[in-house]
Amino acid sequence: KYQPIVKIIFTYFQVVGSLGFIYSLNFPPIYSAVTNVLGGIVSLDFISIMPLGCIAPADFYSELLAYTLTPLVLSAILIAYYKKLSNSSDPEAKNLKVKVFQVFLTL
Repeated sequence: KYQPIVKIIFTYFQVVGSLGFIYSLNFPPIYSAVTNVLGGIVSLDFISIMPLGCIAPADFYSELLAYTLTPLVLSAILIAYYKKLSNSSDPEAKNLKVKVFQVFLTL
């Protein structure tokens, strides 16, 4: 019932979140702040929510490296955890293994 509405909202914020960057538009500050945060969440772009420049000096290449390595590192962690769960005979571990695999596919 709510699935089409949620899909529309996700798509809207994914598109609107990148409009200012693509077309070099200057939106009002409050609008830009809200769309950047919500756009970062719905597009799973967590680096834009807390920019790398807040942690360490960052230029384009260091951000590119972070964007490239983050999914690879998360995938490696999920694969290692999946392998660890595969060695377990606990029935609860089997359910968790399925959930870990689903998260991996989402990535």
